[in-house]
Amino acid sequence: MKEDGKARSVWLRILGYFLMGMLLLTILSRAADSIMLPAVKTARPLPGALTHTVILNGTVEAKELYPVIATDGMIVTKVHVRAGQQIKAGDTLLSYDMETLQSELKAKKTALERVTLEGKRQATGSATDQDNEVERRILRLDTEAAQAEVDRVNALIANDGIVVAPADGTVIEVLIQPGEVASGAVFRIAPDSSGMIARASVDTTQWPYLQPGMEASVQRQGETRGQRVLATLSELIPSESGYEAVFELPDSAWSVGQVLTMTLTQTTDTYDMRVSLGAIAESYGNKGVYRVRTGDSVLGETEYAEFVPVKVIETDAQYAAIEATLSDKDQIIISTSKPVNDGDRVRSRK
Repeated sequence: MKEDGKARSVWLRILGYFLMGMLLLTILSRAADSIMLPAVKTARPLPGALTHTVILNGTVEAKELYPVIATDGMIVTKVHVRAGQQIKAGDTLLSYDMETLQSELKAKKTALERVTLEGKRQATGSATDQDNEVERRILRLDTEAAQAEVDRVNALIANDGIVVAPADGTVIEVLIQPGEVASGAVFRIAPDSSGMIARASVDTTQWPYLQPGMEASVQRQGETRGQRVLATLSELIPSESGYEAVFELPDSAWSVGQVLTMTLTQTTDTYDMRVSLGAIAESYGNKGVYRVRTGDSVLGETEYAEFVPVKVIETDAQYAAIEATLSDKDQIIISTSKPVNDGDRVRSRK
């Protein structure tokens, strides 16, 4: 009897050790399982809008440019300004060679005398002929033009051959150098009275989110604390690289050539379902999302990932608008510590 009692006691101890071992293994198994399983963060698919932000860099230009036209054939002895220089009305722009001006004046006077004599000759002709009357009118116009040329050269000589700025502004282009013979426009000036615009290149991925009339937040490039102002997108002009955006700047407190950063934002209508962009996955060539489901296993209730195909309607930098057989109570995986496939067990993290 004593031996039977001892045997039962031994078996009971063995059974106790076995059960304790099983409990310990279960605890260790669950701990190892929780460590090995992908830790996932989830969120519900909810209605929402998308926001498209376009950032462009543009250069300030004058809306209007005033060309300074030279007296053709004159030799320039000195250019007194440079591109980018601020000028006042009456400031000296360039100087002509005085000898050339004197020769030009002589030629202009000769031309004036010629048309004047021709006009006198026509005046002695018959006034009954309509063709002669037309010729006389043309000669009067020629005479007035020749007189204006003489007056212009005379004014230049009286001013010591100096050409002056017609208005306050900025020299945008210098198109003549000392020693060259003047012809056509020799300067382009942006008057202070002109408004300012900024031009920026737009690539084909940006232009769908832009339209004339949008307001842009504008800041001088490189400034981190400068006050932002608003500008209006006035035009989108096709170009070789895509489009060119033209912005109307709100005032003239800008310098030609300054580089500006324009930020524009477009918000879409509200979509029925929106998920984090990180939730979009691909399985066997199909786009979809993984939602977390629960099920029973030998270790109790577990979580696993289920792939759900979706149609991506539109995306922005953070979200994707989708169509899918999901409810607003589903928990969608938006990030994971390890790659996840359909049916894999996962562990939700807070």
